[in-house]
Amino acid sequence: MKLLKKGEIFARSRFSQDIIGINKPNFPHQKRNTAMNKTTFIKLLLNLKKQSNVGISLTELLVALVMSSIILTAAASGFVNLLRANQDVESKTVRNAGLARALAFMQEDVKAASAVTFEAQSSGANSRCTPPTTATNGSDNCLLLEFPASYNTTLSASCTSTTIPPQVSYKFEDISSLTGQTFLKPAILTRRIICRDAGGTLVTFNPVEEVIADGLVGISTNNIQPTITCTRADVGLSGTGTAPTIYGTNNAGRGGFRFCLNDSNTSATPPNRLVRIFLSGYVGRNTPPLTVQTVTFARSQ
Repeated sequence: MKLLKKGEIFARSRFSQDIIGINKPNFPHQKRNTAMNKTTFIKLLLNLKKQSNVGISLTELLVALVMSSIILTAAASGFVNLLRANQDVESKTVRNAGLARALAFMQEDVKAASAVTFEAQSSGANSRCTPPTTATNGSDNCLLLEFPASYNTTLSASCTSTTIPPQVSYKFEDISSLTGQTFLKPAILTRRIICRDAGGTLVTFNPVEEVIADGLVGISTNNIQPTITCTRADVGLSGTGTAPTIYGTNNAGRGGFRFCLNDSNTSATPPNRLVRIFLSGYVGRNTPPLTVQTVTFARSQ
């Protein structure tokens, strides 16, 4: 082991003390910096103590509450408006889809028919266009489809006549004033099969009429009526001097079911096969309706 001289021992111990900060500063500027650091540190401590005692004043709290309530009210109003707009769009989409399905069903019926005509509303056991409970609440004229006699059992197993052609009628009825209804108001579109058995007796179905579409425009003055134009020269729907007659509404020309024909009588030679059909869905008070339409032909012989 190497023995250190007295001078080396002193130097090394002084160096170690400098490293760990035991020795005091040897220069004036170092003393000033140390004093300044201590002063700054004390001021910071005092500052922290003062800040910890500072709170929110009542005025600041009230301002914050008012601003928060304004922001929340605006956000809630926007959210409600967004929900309403979404419901309106969804309602119109559903209504439009329902109308399109009903129109497609009618179109298939017409295609299978051999003639298309209309019949005025009348009462009685043999009526093909029966009135609703209140006559003015339904179609003044029904759409009447006539089928070949061979189509009887296709319409229903109860239609067994082989000589009398079966028929199908479509009409509109306003159900706004009726209670206990499972269908969407204001109005519905119904379909009725008119056929006879082998003995020629009129077949009675239960229910007599089936609902094909609901939620149609009604007859109320709050229901904006659709604007319908029947003329379509490209398919032969052009009246003689005047536009084709529009059928299907009540006697005041109101309702969500309308149709127009090329000829109005199946006794014409050849019988009428062309029809243009309109269905209008109710979407709200004083709101224009949704309308779907088609032009179709009877194709059977």
